[in-house]
Amino acid sequence: MKSIQKRIRPVLNQYEEGLTARHVGLLIGTTTESARAALQLMPDVYIDRWTQHNEAGRYIPVYVKVQVPDDCPPPDDK
Repeated sequence: MKSIQKRIRPVLNQYEEGLTARHVGLLIGTTTESARAALQLMPDVYIDRWTQHNEAGRYIPVYVKVQVPDDCPPPDDK
């Protein structure tokens, strides 16, 4: 799963507006199900919005990657 996540991050960095799991799967050469499972396990990815699928009429999530800072120390407990 981690190898798929490593392939997903650069793709999401290129598409700041976000991508659906189907589009991620197509771009990295894997199934929609594998892409969706990997996206759901990634702490630096979130669902930005939902878009309506035209054919089925249901809503599907659009995933976006967050830029995580290199150094984010915890607050002091005072």
